[in-house]
Amino acid sequence: MKKVLFSVLVILLVAGCAVFLFPGKTGSDQYVSGDYRFTILGDDTVAVTRYSGKAVVVSVPDTLDNRRVTAIGDSAFSLCLNIKEIDIPDGVVRIGKNAFACCPFLVSVTLPDSLESIGENAFDCCDSLESVTIPDRVTEIGESAFIYCDSLASVTLPSGLTRIREQTFFGCASLDHVTIPERVTEIGASAFYNCTSLTDIRIPDSVTSLGQCAFFGCSKLASVTIPDSVTEIKGNPFIRCSRLTAIVVSPGHPTLYSADGVLFSREDHTLAAYPCGRPAASYDVPEGTWAVGNTAFCGCASLESVTFPNGLTGIGDHSFSDCTSLASVTFPEGVESIGACAFFDCRSLDAVRFPESLRSIGRNAFTGCGSLVSASIPAGVTDIGSDAFSHCDLLVATVPADSYAAAYCEANGIIVYSYSE
Repeated sequence: MKKVLFSVLVILLVAGCAVFLFPGKTGSDQYVSGDYRFTILGDDTVAVTRYSGKAVVVSVPDTLDNRRVTAIGDSAFSLCLNIKEIDIPDGVVRIGKNAFACCPFLVSVTLPDSLESIGENAFDCCDSLESVTIPDRVTEIGESAFIYCDSLASVTLPSGLTRIREQTFFGCASLDHVTIPERVTEIGASAFYNCTSLTDIRIPDSVTSLGQCAFFGCSKLASVTIPDSVTEIKGNPFIRCSRLTAIVVSPGHPTLYSADGVLFSREDHTLAAYPCGRPAASYDVPEGTWAVGNTAFCGCASLESVTFPNGLTGIGDHSFSDCTSLASVTFPEGVESIGACAFFDCRSLDAVRFPESLRSIGRNAFTGCGSLVSASIPAGVTDIGSDAFSHCDLLVATVPADSYAAAYCEANGIIVYSYSE
């Protein structure tokens, strides 16, 4: 919500400045024709810079001042509260940043075959936009281009697209199906974040990289197969996919493997992603696993207990954040680090005993663990991040006298029971 309000304020400022700076004949490079302000580009074509009309149905003219319209400029139609339909003429090759942002009643937009690029946040918060067909010549769609288009149920992506950028369809809660073109190599961070109606997704063989939270909160997504082409996964792309029971990869995948539907990295022996829809309340991390990756179990609300194997050395950032039913965790000797926010808001977790091998506990690692009553912190711990145990109001920590942990607890108001070694 803060981001949306900030976007609106920025757009209002830009639009207001345009009105203030360019009234009537609008200066050396700004002109007016009817409801349109425009600028003349270097190739003697025109970019629309502002629409001031009140029409419900808008057909952008293909010429202004006898010059071809080839671009819709940044924020040109932003906050146009009357528009329900808009037709962009053939000849337009570029749609700028925020071009149609915060047009809450825009239901339909017709994009021309000539179009080649769509800018960042171009249709940000177009709450009523129901479907979009993006022409095949488009090779660039900017970050957050369709963010918070709540009613967007259908989108046709162009065959020449090579990247789906960060937050492109963030919060498109009505989007139930999308076909990713065969040339796409990267699906960016949070690209389909909270697309809660998305029921299936096919990742084509061209994709090499999946971004963090790419499919976060896609609560109807029941299955996903990762092709052999994917060599990079940044964190867990499938956080809070509450119906996802298995993440499938082929047996011959060069860098990944799946064991009982749980995703692992071959190269660093890391558990990368645990599907939140698995019905089991407990999970034993298999032998041979060296680390739990960032966000691997994040948001698995039904998980109650986890057992780690010997040989595990690290637990990543946010690895168990918001596992609200998690009550039991067993740390083996060998674990050296627990990452930032690793057990954030694990409100059912009541006791932890850390191994003697532990050296560091990240910031906010156990923040919000309101049921945590005891934690035994060994002498070898020499780094505890800020607010590691904040809002653990019942906690009594057992620490060695004169240890780093004892000093940390005293400085942070944590009740301690200290002992001499």
